[in-house]
Amino acid sequence: MDCNRIGGRVNDNSAQHFQGKFAIVTGASKGIGLGVARHLASAGAALAICSRTADELEQAARELRSLGARVFHQPCDVADKAAMRAFVDATHEEFGAIDILINNAAYMMRPEPLDGFDDAVYENCIAVSLNSVFYMMKYAYPYMKQRGGKIVNFASLAGLRGGKNLAGYAAAKMGVVGLTRVAAAEWAKHRINVNCVAPIAMSDVWQQVMNHHPKDADPFEAIALRRNALGYPGDTERDIAPAVAFLCSEAAAFITGHVLPVDGGLLELET
Repeated sequence: MDCNRIGGRVNDNSAQHFQGKFAIVTGASKGIGLGVARHLASAGAALAICSRTADELEQAARELRSLGARVFHQPCDVADKAAMRAFVDATHEEFGAIDILINNAAYMMRPEPLDGFDDAVYENCIAVSLNSVFYMMKYAYPYMKQRGGKIVNFASLAGLRGGKNLAGYAAAKMGVVGLTRVAAAEWAKHRINVNCVAPIAMSDVWQQVMNHHPKDADPFEAIALRRNALGYPGDTERDIAPAVAFLCSEAAAFITGHVLPVDGGLLELET
């Protein structure tokens, strides 16, 4: 595949290797989710996108359609099991198939020490960042096993090595790694590859954290965004989306149960 890109997107001369594929992306109205959706749209995929915010979701859908993609969008709170089931069922009704599932939606929290960690914040972290992965996979599986497919879940460096003041987030993301490996082992017989990415990127979500809680966000910017080996913040579309797309492609057909850090070398080479 010709990997030349313009502004982080696959250019018009690239092989459209997601033509005929139907992909779900959760949390796709902004940030990494929208970056991934843009990339898949530019590579020919039809997309089903969801988020809680209807206005932002509508705007994202319009943008993706402008790239030539077929887009189904439906507001969905991924803390709500019934809403997730309805979204997955509606996606299959719309497209007739589900080939790709990207579980990107996550709950962004203000860092807090463990002994003072708010109960509601912890429960939201688990509901949105962990339980949604379980239920989205569970509800998509009956449709995906019909012809195989790719699932990419979002872990985190916090889910690989922990870290101070991130109890709910780290617990959820470590759980995502475990769920990914269980699903990979159980569903390999149906040619469903299940993998994780653990990204670091300056998304608009993190920008909001930095704007609203600058003292809490400073360590993230200094360590995660500046002290990785490559020395610059990851870009949601240029840096993160291509790695996700790779795991969704036939080039990754022999990869499953893997956690791929997309972090500028931070996990292994922090400077």
